[in-house]
Amino acid sequence: MKTPISDNVRLAHIIEAIDAIKTFTQNKTIDNLYADSMLRSAVRYQLTVIGEAANNITETTRKLLPQVTWRKIIATRNILIHGYSLVDEEIIWNIIEEKLPELNDAIKNLQPHQ
Repeated sequence: MKTPISDNVRLAHIIEAIDAIKTFTQNKTIDNLYADSMLRSAVRYQLTVIGEAANNITETTRKLLPQVTWRKIIATRNILIHGYSLVDEEIIWNIIEEKLPELNDAIKNLQPHQ
């Protein structure tokens, strides 16, 4: 039987995925996201990693991060996996520009307190 993954490890996975997306999109624009299928695939995959990790974070840890919109993160993952034809690149770009920095900061501010 596999050892359960701790919330700290799952939070680290989220940070790693955010860092990967930052690297992939550095010096890029939304036009690059539309034009480059490899970039879209890479970003979407990392967003699914974030969503899957978020889905498995315990309620105890979620309560420590009330500013995080856990349900929206998980819903985004579900759309990317199950409703992939409905994905709007403008929403994805907004997530990259606005939401991921907030999530990154929230997690990084929590970790020293755990």
